[in-house]
Amino acid sequence: MAQPTPKVYLAINQSPYLASPTWTEITSYVISADTYRGRDNDWQDTQAGTASITLNNNTRIWDPAYTAGTYYGQLIPRMQIKITGTISATEYDVFRGYISGWPVQYDNAGATSTVTLSCYDALGLLAQDQLPADWSADYILSKSPVHFYKCNDRNNSPTIADYGSALEPLSQTTVAGFRPLTSSGQLEFGLQSVSADLTNSVYVKYNTGNTPATGDATIAFFGAFSNSSNTEAVLSIASVTASSSLAFYPNTPNEGNVFVEVYNDSANTGWAYCLDDATTSTPAFYTITYTASTGAIKIYINGVDRTQTTGAFAPSNQTGVKLFPTRAVTLTGAQFQSVSLYNKILTLAEIQTIYDLSLAQFYETTAARYARILANTAFPAGLKSISATSTAYALGITDDSPNLTSELQLNNRTEGGLCFVSKSGVLTTKSRYEQFSYGYTDQLPLTSTTDTGFDTSINISLDADEMANDVAITWTNNNVDSITNAASVTAYGQKQQPFTTQLSTYDEAIALANMKVGLGQYPRPKLSEHRVNPANNSTTWANILDMELYERYSLAVAPKVGNATTYTLLMQSVSHRIEPGRWECRFKGSNIYAAVFRLDASLLNGPDVLLYAQ
Repeated sequence: MAQPTPKVYLAINQSPYLASPTWTEITSYVISADTYRGRDNDWQDTQAGTASITLNNNTRIWDPAYTAGTYYGQLIPRMQIKITGTISATEYDVFRGYISGWPVQYDNAGATSTVTLSCYDALGLLAQDQLPADWSADYILSKSPVHFYKCNDRNNSPTIADYGSALEPLSQTTVAGFRPLTSSGQLEFGLQSVSADLTNSVYVKYNTGNTPATGDATIAFFGAFSNSSNTEAVLSIASVTASSSLAFYPNTPNEGNVFVEVYNDSANTGWAYCLDDATTSTPAFYTITYTASTGAIKIYINGVDRTQTTGAFAPSNQTGVKLFPTRAVTLTGAQFQSVSLYNKILTLAEIQTIYDLSLAQFYETTAARYARILANTAFPAGLKSISATSTAYALGITDDSPNLTSELQLNNRTEGGLCFVSKSGVLTTKSRYEQFSYGYTDQLPLTSTTDTGFDTSINISLDADEMANDVAITWTNNNVDSITNAASVTAYGQKQQPFTTQLSTYDEAIALANMKVGLGQYPRPKLSEHRVNPANNSTTWANILDMELYERYSLAVAPKVGNATTYTLLMQSVSHRIEPGRWECRFKGSNIYAAVFRLDASLLNGPDVLLYAQ
């Protein structure tokens, strides 16, 4: 009987992040292998593919504790593994992934031994990578700040750590009447953990040995201040050259105003004001820039230039103030978080990026979001096939260290496309409308005849389990909007499907909901998982092994009574059971996304759904 010849390979003593490792075949040790890839239905995320492979270990060759073993010291977790099937002299990938560990089983008083390897594909590997707890912190560090005080130090800490290039922490002053910092709530949603309440504290770093050479400066921080007029600076930096300094005063000259002053000495000062009606007790993102060559000072609040430019409080420029390296940095009298100081001028785009990421929001295409997520892993480019096409824009971005796979899946729900790992181990995405062209052509027609057959027993039901005539889309800032097909609800009853996304606008949420309702408004034929084992047809076996998730195939059922019916399906899952002399393959397909109108294929006034790219 024609069936594939299995082979199993290991990438021994090589990195899990190597796209093209050297493979060592171990097929002669394999007792059995089982694989599964895909999902249960169209509305779910694709889960990590899995494999279970049992090896003969009678010689202890696969025992990592056996010092005389061939691969002693090389049997490590996350080793790459690959399963293939060969038919008609062509070798097809079946599964590629990573070994979770090497559990050794002894039986018959130690006379026999096996090792059963539990494996997962790239989605399982990437689920063990963590994304940043604070996206803005990583971005700030990429801009090379001289000082970066996150201000998330523990309650009553005697110091505030510096994560900038200077690595000069602030220390609590010993002046009577001042107390150590109090840890308080974070000042913005996307910032990490806590802020430092310095209302009754003074923290300073002092270094007399620094000779300043640079005047240009940017100071950026989140702050909240008491709503009362103030004559004391809450943030200041100073150098040793002619008493050069820059100081920030909230509620000056009046409550809700901001005043920034630079000077070389008491006779040479420059200043700028923000006189907008700001509530300085409400946390906000303040950015001050000073350009030494012109003396210009700019005040930005929440990424917007709020500098007073006219009237009695118009800016006064003072050139030549040199601030870096700093002699002193002082924080006092306010609540602070994410304080960064630079010896250069940040652009408005850079300032706005810090602010956006601190909100856990960043407006970008889903393709750009995939790139942002994957930049946080060593997973190789050679095992990535990420679509450059986007239909949607993401806005929200998850903070507090989510795992990488969960964020990939969330971004895919935002796009409304596909995100899966191929049988060759390649992380693959398809945009919202690419998935339809991807699954357009019938790759594998199956009938009940012996040579191209499937299970002689199959269940076909028409029910509402996988309908979606009421779709609710959760989007950025926990907004929820929904679309309901009233005619479908009247005919079949309500069947809601919720989806959590990071979509940026109401219109985008409604567009995605409309597509989902369009596809889910009718009950579709639901077929049970079915075995696809052609008895003597190597060509069909080759087509089966060549099939990939979410590609189209057809299944013709010929009942004894009445006409035969052909079901057009997209493959939702595929599993393989491999034993000596026996290879069993099972598909699970769905008609929902297959039921899209196709030119020269669908019938006018037929059941297929007409979709429009937006």
